[in-house]
Amino acid sequence: MDHYPSSRPYNRNYQGTRYQDDRPARVRLIDETGQMLGVMPFKEALQLSYDKSLDLVEVSPDASPPVYKLCDYNRLKFLEKKKKDAQRKPRIVVKEVQIRPTIQENDFQVKVSNARKFLKEQDKVKVVMQFRGRELSFADIGKSVIARFIQAVEDLGKPESNPKLEGKRMIMVLAPLKASEIAEREAKEGTMEAPPVVPSQTLEKED
Repeated sequence: MDHYPSSRPYNRNYQGTRYQDDRPARVRLIDETGQMLGVMPFKEALQLSYDKSLDLVEVSPDASPPVYKLCDYNRLKFLEKKKKDAQRKPRIVVKEVQIRPTIQENDFQVKVSNARKFLKEQDKVKVVMQFRGRELSFADIGKSVIARFIQAVEDLGKPESNPKLEGKRMIMVLAPLKASEIAEREAKEGTMEAPPVVPSQTLEKED
């Protein structure tokens, strides 16, 4: 029976199987730097793991001979878990809502309703205001419409930054509130209802 130093845990493969259970006679060994050391007896590979204070981990059991690697087993499992967690991380989705500085109230409420739906689904909302012709001279009115928009969804989302004017478009991105932020807001206000909408300012439409 092979001896395992008391200062080291039992060497294990990915499935946690101890080598006493079923040891191959020969293995193909990769060192801790990724260099292939070639085929050698299992006991020799195990001795190398002791000499370097590393674990001997089976990484390809179906190969002939099976492939083992010298590494820190705990770190290997940590990196594997980190990779899986990253793959499970939800993809960030950005939905776009387009509005105009002269938007009518009914249309405004429809856009707000769509944005609230997206925010409830934990999607970001990109609010794009398109200016036409002389409307760009009245950018302040556009800002006031966007301010109303923010207020209408503030129980579900918040701006990532101030609205930015890019050419003839004013753009703002709303991020959904976290569950903890929503709970805190509800506790303060005692209601889940959206705040009342401020009366709008509009421009006269061009002919």
